[in-house]
Amino acid sequence: MNIDHPPPRMLVRALTGALLVLAMAGPSVAGDEIVPNRRGADQPIKPKPPCAAVMNPAACKPGYVWRLARPEDLVCVTPKARERTKLENADAPDYAAVDGSNNCRQRPEDPPYVLRNAFPGDQVCVTLGASWLVRDENRAAASNRACN
Repeated sequence: MNIDHPPPRMLVRALTGALLVLAMAGPSVAGDEIVPNRRGADQPIKPKPPCAAVMNPAACKPGYVWRLARPEDLVCVTPKARERTKLENADAPDYAAVDGSNNCRQRPEDPPYVLRNAFPGDQVCVTLGASWLVRDENRAAASNRACN
């Protein structure tokens, strides 16, 4: 390497008697823009394929699972929330209104029960606190997906 005329896009600097080569990597083309390439060679950087082309668009981030309040309920939640939902579904007959209304059966010894609303038409009755958790899960659904 000729120190007087360094190769293009390379910065050569003497530091304590040794050559320190700081690579200002050659440009690469990604789409219409030039992107620095840290490898030091002019290589095109391949654009990432759309997430749906790589995996299920409903896939969850690591540490999250589908809630499955019903088989089509693909909201990503923690495993603990999924277990809670499973228990709520199992207890649903105990708190459903016997008159066929959208009201939940109330028992004096229990806290008030309300509709869970995990999805439109959800008729499972849960405590008010559990319904708030479900509301928060629904709001966070997109951010908990692997492709968002």
